Amino acid sequence: MRFNYNHVMVFLEVAEKGSINGAAQQRHVAQSAVSRIMRELELSLKVKLLERHAWGIEVTEAGRVVLQLAKNI
Repeated sequence: MRFNYNHVMVFLEVAEKGSINGAAQQRHVAQSAVSRIMRELELSLKVKLLERHAWGIEVTEAGRVVLQLAKNI
């Protein structure tokens, strides 16, 4: 796995905002770009980080572990 700092920071913003759209607005990028980054990060880590719902996202157990690591970075 190649470490991508930007992907981890986007994940941190998504988790903190509770939505992909909220993170996209904060970063001034399209929602689709943030969604793509989240998919790429999940594929590279081979684990699901987010549960996607109509009302927003929920961080999975694995996502909480990555979130704690990201906060420590």
